[in-house]
Amino acid sequence: MALPGSGQISFKDIVDEKKGNTDTVQNVSLTGLSQDGVDSPFIPNYDYETTGGQGIDVDNNTASGSNPPNQSPPFQMSEFYDYDHDFDPRSFNGSGVGSSTFNLSTSLVPCSNHPNFDMDINGSSSGLSWIMVHQPQHQPSSSGQVNSTATVRIGRDITNNRILMLLLKDGDHNTIAGNGTDGMYRILPYVGLGSATWSFKFEYDTTSSNYNSSTGNPKVFFGSNQGPGTLTTSTSYHSAPSSPGTFVSMPSFTGMAENGESLFAEGTSTALTWTAKVPSAVNTGGASLGRTSFYTQSMPVRLVIKAVDGSDTYTATSSYWSLGLSATKGIIL
Repeated sequence: MALPGSGQISFKDIVDEKKGNTDTVQNVSLTGLSQDGVDSPFIPNYDYETTGGQGIDVDNNTASGSNPPNQSPPFQMSEFYDYDHDFDPRSFNGSGVGSSTFNLSTSLVPCSNHPNFDMDINGSSSGLSWIMVHQPQHQPSSSGQVNSTATVRIGRDITNNRILMLLLKDGDHNTIAGNGTDGMYRILPYVGLGSATWSFKFEYDTTSSNYNSSTGNPKVFFGSNQGPGTLTTSTSYHSAPSSPGTFVSMPSFTGMAENGESLFAEGTSTALTWTAKVPSAVNTGGASLGRTSFYTQSMPVRLVIKAVDGSDTYTATSSYWSLGLSATKGIIL
């Protein structure tokens, strides 16, 4: 528990905060409390003495509070306002050890068009939202595949102490995902966790009716371009990232500018891509991923990011977003 930020504090208050208990002490030194040092025959730098006369020095937590003691004379008790001896400066997503959450409907950062996807942290994020719901349709063709696709790229920017997620949606057979205003970033900062082990996973809402419990993936349907389709697991009609629900190592990189550069071009990242597809050999048909056989509805997906630093674990879990991709070929009357 930190010391108060104003009002009266006593030697005992400071000793109790640093010492962690209220055992009897004597000969408390403001000089010793304020600076880190060892006993000296000339300048006693200990914080206090035990009742037996032993000098005790307790190092300050210089990351603590808004005004930790500066360890330079003149020493003042007011330097201990807000002092928190147990304060841990490490944090992820603005939180300490344990679990936190983040959403994908606010705090999104825009970026430039493909192929750069350069981040614009000063740009307006109004109107941006992250969903994987898209249904492109094409005229009959014996050549060319019809796609509906979306991608999440994720990596750790060591230079700027942050996790970057590049969210690219509404891709199809003519347009790469993220083109125009369909690319956006989500940034999660961290403090003091440069040596942590970082990993992430994506997971589906297994209670969704569009989840296939036998495969651990979204349901896939293929059939008429107006529905209904038939349940299938064929990769001719879809692709999805492997290992849902399993933590995998997160790639990291250095040298990216804080702003104006791209995770896609300057960084190292893992790409998670979902695609519904109608093969080139099919003239008329439809495929859906995460939807019903009539290409309606969607299913929830989310990310979980984890940092392990010694015995401490930090996690950040995203809100669910909607996955509902369909691709159709042929004229729909």
